Amino acid sequence: MDLLVRVRKQRPTWGPKKICAYLLHACPQLEVPAASAIGSILKLFGMTKARHRRRRTPMSQDGSEPRGQHPNAVWCTDFKGQLSTADGTVAYPLTLMDERSRLLLRWTGLRHTSVSRAKAVFESCVDRFHS
Repeated sequence: MDLLVRVRKQRPTWGPKKICAYLLHACPQLEVPAASAIGSILKLFGMTKARHRRRRTPMSQDGSEPRGQHPNAVWCTDFKGQLSTADGTVAYPLTLMDERSRLLLRWTGLRHTSVSRAKAVFESCVDRFHS
């Protein structure tokens, strides 16, 4: 424990993972505790700062509960602007995401933002994920 505290005092910005990696490399003859144990020891000696926990962002933009109460019930889609490919052509990235799980179901670049092209992508996803 003294070695852990000494390393932390020498390197106050290092966390448990970095201290663990350092000790494994610098002192291969020692039995180095896991990073989680190192974190507990640093906390015990008052060598860590408590972080503010981030509030979980609601899945819906208006802050309400998502419409789909289980995965694969509601999908969200969006064109993400436009980008130029290596050969200079323009592509329009289309994303399709499950609202509940936030799983990205499809990301594809289309040459146009026409309904018929987007509909073909949606239909292929329905065939794949709802069959």
